Amino acid sequence: MFFPFPRFERDTLGGSLETVVLLLLAVTLTPGTAAVGADVTVSGTAGRAVVLEALDTATAPVALGAIGRDGTLTVQVPKVPAGRYRVVVAGEPEAPVLEVVALSRDTSALLLGFGLLLVLALLVAGLVVHRRWSEAVS
Repeated sequence: MFFPFPRFERDTLGGSLETVVLLLLAVTLTPGTAAVGADVTVSGTAGRAVVLEALDTATAPVALGAIGRDGTLTVQVPKVPAGRYRVVVAGEPEAPVLEVVALSRDTSALLLGFGLLLVLALLVAGLVVHRRWSEAVS
């Protein structure tokens, strides 16, 4: 028996162009991790509403605004509990994930530095008090 090679009505060039158009219209989010109050930028199709939906907690969706004519929306992360959130753009099939952290990396590094400085100061103060007490006793 002879089976002819299947022929499809679509050409491959048309399918490739549709893929390119979908890639150009994709929703992007910069950065992927942010603290409350930090700026995030969402890009997508102009005029579409943007909503933050919780993945980890039972928090109500938070409206962030609408994408501007230039195709971007820059907004501060609203006061929400730390966790993972989907950034949903109306009419888009994909939604990038934003991880909201309790403290920014700068704040965490600053607190760690002050903690180490405090430990060092207590160590030096302990050595000074120990030496003076030893001299006073002897």
